[in-house]
Amino acid sequence: MVTPVIMPKLGETMEEGKVVGWRRGEGDSVTKGDILFEVSTDKANFEVEAPASGVLLKILRAAGEEMVPVTSTIAWIGDSRDEKAPDAGASSTASPPGKAASMAAPAPKAMAPVPEGEGLKASPYARKLAAGKGVDITKITGTGPGGRIVEQDVLAAAGAGSGVASGMHPFEAEFALLEDLGVQMILREIDQKDVVLALHGAGRATVDIIFRNVSTRARKMIEEDLAALGSVRADSVEKARDTFLRVIRFLEDRGELVIRRGPGMVAPLAGIRKVAAERLTKAWREIPHFQLVRDIRMERCAALKKAAEGKGGKASYNAMVIKAVGVALREHPEFNAHYLPEGIRTLTEVNVGMAVGIKDGLVVPVVRDADKRSLAEVSLEASALMKKAVAGKLSLAEMSDGSFTVTNLGMHGIDSFTAIINPPQVGILAVGKVREAAVVEDGKVVPGLVMTVTLSADHRAVDGLRGALFLETVRKVLEESLDEAP
Repeated sequence: MVTPVIMPKLGETMEEGKVVGWRRGEGDSVTKGDILFEVSTDKANFEVEAPASGVLLKILRAAGEEMVPVTSTIAWIGDSRDEKAPDAGASSTASPPGKAASMAAPAPKAMAPVPEGEGLKASPYARKLAAGKGVDITKITGTGPGGRIVEQDVLAAAGAGSGVASGMHPFEAEFALLEDLGVQMILREIDQKDVVLALHGAGRATVDIIFRNVSTRARKMIEEDLAALGSVRADSVEKARDTFLRVIRFLEDRGELVIRRGPGMVAPLAGIRKVAAERLTKAWREIPHFQLVRDIRMERCAALKKAAEGKGGKASYNAMVIKAVGVALREHPEFNAHYLPEGIRTLTEVNVGMAVGIKDGLVVPVVRDADKRSLAEVSLEASALMKKAVAGKLSLAEMSDGSFTVTNLGMHGIDSFTAIINPPQVGILAVGKVREAAVVEDGKVVPGLVMTVTLSADHRAVDGLRGALFLETVRKVLEESLDEAP
């Protein structure tokens, strides 16, 4: 019996995901419930358990390939090695031996150069890059899915603009850009026999980089193995070099490895940032945004903040805005909604997401029932979620079911800004800093505390009047009744 491993739907809005790392290779034994692979979504990276025990017969989607629609089969698990995986029309190669097999899925084998024309497999950006650098793209061996020529292949062939020799294998070009610490991290994950194979025919610079990052004993053993290697199959060398590339991509996607790219070099998008870039571009292109800007007096909030801190508590301006937005969403349910292909779904719970910047991009944990909870409860919850976000310990549940988002750059000195809506939500509130400003009271100019907020809304779901009424409620709560809000 064979069991399919599918791309899971890790949330209501998830439509596709990307495999960023396999913990087992083809032929390895797996146990139901053990972590089998890692998926990157628009929210974060998640570890996924094996759906059955047995043997991982075949991997259909290698780590680092294109996005995969949810519920698509990405691998097969059999009861024994004697079983045959169904033909799903997807190609893969045998996983390389050693530690790397447990970390990254097999990459598609590089194809020979394809004559230019209809049969040339190259990404549009790779074609443009090759033309700009004067590289003959028909002479490049593609290392992307199915032999597709990708950006890194062109950069390697062109020398990446930093003195790297033309025609150098991509793994050598990457090594030329790594700090020694990064090289050491990679070598810890590669079996010595793969190191030896990868160095067969490699340039002296690559050999020197590796030799200076291993012990004297390991260097001597590698030198002896290289001397005794003799003739070796070209595909074995290519396979070992691909192992290096997959480990580099795996560590880079996880944020554990930083590649030193100089001026003029291209740093490929990866992980959360790449998925977010694709989704936000789609949102900006497809959603008819409109913005409304409003200044809010913050003297009352400043007094509440000071009083809470005086009692040893904590009440941030961000928590106050989340609470006020929760009340406004309850009173204006058209904003507590999702815009879907079949129509507009009004939500029953008021769950306010708060954007948090992290090393790899942006995550949006959710404060649930923000309309019903006290300001103290919202403050504690928001603070805890922010700490978990920065530590990379948010669960899927803590980032799911958001009905509206608040994004705040006030703590970074920003007066005001506009934000892109996080679909399928229909609105997002961008919050600036609380600042001293001259305000008019009873015909006189007096000093005051002001905060500027900018509402971005989806014109397919709401109009300007509704947006103005929503902001008026936010203002009223913050200026007049925050401590009384239920």
